[in-house]
Amino acid sequence: MGMAPGRASPTTGPESVPLADVAVLRWPREARRESSLAQTGSLRLLLVEPDAEPPVLDDTRADWLRLPADERDVAARLLGLVRRNTEHTDGPHVDDADRLIYRGQWVGLSPIEARLAASLGRRFRTW
Repeated sequence: MGMAPGRASPTTGPESVPLADVAVLRWPREARRESSLAQTGSLRLLLVEPDAEPPVLDDTRADWLRLPADERDVAARLLGLVRRNTEHTDGPHVDDADRLIYRGQWVGLSPIEARLAASLGRRFRTW
């Protein structure tokens, strides 16, 4: 894996989505730093050591990937983090995994609940 921990390079993904401002951290070695960045709302990609327990994340501003990881997999996770946190920023939305996401938190929905929540989310703040 050629990407070193730190900040993602200020390049763009395949659809011109900026990947800068994502902290790339080793887990669990940089757990304290991850906790600090979480408090500030920073985007974080955790690279999990091969024998370490993965983190349990309930924050849409963080994701993880086990090492060793292919650079394409890292790039896809970075792109996913940026997309989840730049699209639909003005209200709740339902993602492709039927999760209702709002203000960095999410809850899983059934397919029927997801369709209903997506419809309501599109009308958020229009009444």
